[in-house]
Amino acid sequence: MTSLKMAPPQSAGPSDPLTQMNKYRSYVTILADSSAKDEIKVKAAQELSENFEASMKRFWDIIAKSVNIKLCGIQCHIV
Repeated sequence: MTSLKMAPPQSAGPSDPLTQMNKYRSYVTILADSSAKDEIKVKAAQELSENFEASMKRFWDIIAKSVNIKLCGIQCHIV
């Protein structure tokens, strides 16, 4: 494996999906790199964890809104 200079991971933040996926891939690459410093690996793991938690919250918010919209539609047809 070629040794790349590893910069500390940056927060993905609100950006396009391709950029986010590339950042997540870089975090996974850092975690798999045996020559990466532990501090960098910890930061990468924290970023992945935080972004996963935020993504899951958004996912469940979307599901809840979708269910509410569907229930509203069903109620409108019943009345």
